[in-house]
Amino acid sequence: MRVAIALALSLTSCGSAAIAPEHDVRAEWDAWRAERRDELVGPEGWLSLVGLFWLEPGEHTIGSEAASSFVLPSGPAYLGRVIVGDDVRFVGGDHDEVLAVDAPIAIGSLRLVLIERGGRFALRVRDVDSPARTTFGEIPVYPFDPAMRIRAHVRAPEPGRMLSLVNVLGMQVDEPCVALIDLALDAHSITLAATDDGEGSYFVMLRDTTSSEGETYGAGRYLDVPVADANGQTWVDFNRLYTPPCGFTSLATCPLPPAENVLSLPIRAGERYEGH
Repeated sequence: MRVAIALALSLTSCGSAAIAPEHDVRAEWDAWRAERRDELVGPEGWLSLVGLFWLEPGEHTIGSEAASSFVLPSGPAYLGRVIVGDDVRFVGGDHDEVLAVDAPIAIGSLRLVLIERGGRFALRVRDVDSPARTTFGEIPVYPFDPAMRIRAHVRAPEPGRMLSLVNVLGMQVDEPCVALIDLALDAHSITLAATDDGEGSYFVMLRDTTSSEGETYGAGRYLDVPVADANGQTWVDFNRLYTPPCGFTSLATCPLPPAENVLSLPIRAGERYEGH
């Protein structure tokens, strides 16, 4: 679902939330929930992750053998070698090839992919036969609330505005702020500062008091917001707040909300959290 990010938030008193117009938004939400689960448990979903290994120069073995440089939870005792130099090469079985970033190679049920985060490279390993995929139930959610789908106004940020963000690895990155989204919620006004999700929507990230109360993921939740129409209007549907990938696996590299994104009110809508 996305690794780019968003958000700066401010709160002041204001009017009540606007209610969405009548149409079958509940059916759309049900479809969204089903798609969310399908993506999560799919062969390339977050539940298929079984390894994340940060790379240093040299030659490293990978396999389920405990003496391996990179130990997998299951699979062949010896899968192959990862050679890190001017490039990253995998040698094992029928493979002897240079790895390209975000271009997986398949070895049986395993998928090896080179990723880059903050100038560092890592080998991410997926297993399409991972038990986490086949035993996963449903993503817990709050009951659908049509009042949590709110009309909002979108305005441009000041030129050159950047959002400074930190991920779970402690890496800090700057992302361009592409939109400021103003809306009213529970007698407060909120301004969300969003980045571009790269797929035609605004991408926002927030943390409300349900995170500290243990109802939702402690680091916060993400939200995709449709790009504004010609009149600068959009809908913010908090029913579609979703748990970041790191809420489902310790092998993800999620960005975290900055301090100014922490809201002093609860948003009891969208996905809840029950651990992983």
